[in-house]
Amino acid sequence: MSEISKLALGTAQLGMNYGLTNKSGKVNKVEAFKILENAYSNGIMVLDTASSYGTSEKLIGEFGNNKFQVCTKIKINDLNTNDINLRIKEEVFNSLKNLKIDNLQYCLIHDIDFLCGGLGNEIWSALAELKKKQVIKKVGYSIYAPDDLDKLYDKYTPDIIQTPFNILDQRIKQTGWLKILSEDKVEIHARSVFLQGVLLSELSELPSYFSNWSDVWLDIDDLCEHHNLSRLELLLAVASNEKKISKIIVGVTSNAELDQIFEACKKTLDIPINYLPDIDNKLIDPRRWPSK
Repeated sequence: MSEISKLALGTAQLGMNYGLTNKSGKVNKVEAFKILENAYSNGIMVLDTASSYGTSEKLIGEFGNNKFQVCTKIKINDLNTNDINLRIKEEVFNSLKNLKIDNLQYCLIHDIDFLCGGLGNEIWSALAELKKKQVIKKVGYSIYAPDDLDKLYDKYTPDIIQTPFNILDQRIKQTGWLKILSEDKVEIHARSVFLQGVLLSELSELPSYFSNWSDVWLDIDDLCEHHNLSRLELLLAVASNEKKISKIIVGVTSNAELDQIFEACKKTLDIPINYLPDIDNKLIDPRRWPSK
């Protein structure tokens, strides 16, 4: 069953030109404010942003986000510093300044390579200190694949994980990590539910690169026909049906798109649809796609 209360609003499109299928570019301020107001009015309580999402944090701050819980991701571009503790604090407090709030509900490391390196302990300790001071309520990291958890989880046990999850990419479930995280009370936020809009698009609308997987589009359309659901309804229902997932992050380029998502959430799917086997990583990992 799809539930609006399970949605979180991704705000990358509000601060920058984001997404392979985004033809309209960065959302203008008037439309962005309409989107934020509509999200709040319909029960969305969490905004997902990042310091690297262009002007997203500042836009949220200008809107006035005391209505929302905020999840932001910090990125450290230069590790050649003698004081990582100070650098992390600077990043966090800069985000707080942009957002015009006193504390963060969630703060994630955007690139887990930072934690895998020699300064991982210092980075994690700095976040733990900010959590102790209640500047951050929950700390964690954003992953691209379950392998990332194999490297980090025992050493840096998070309060929250952000992970890809969609009809094609259910590796987090397939590997058993979803069950482990849930049992350990780790909050799980799913992103890439639409795979940057690729899964909502016709193959003819996409770069020729994706024609290698025409059979996947046929399979998805067959599922839609079988369950009498649109693609949007199917993709939302697949993620929403996974009870161990706390939030489903959706991004939009217009207020009309957000209304379509709310309408799609009314449809239900009575049976789980498991991952489709033998899906190529070159399809489900946007890092492997050719540049626009």
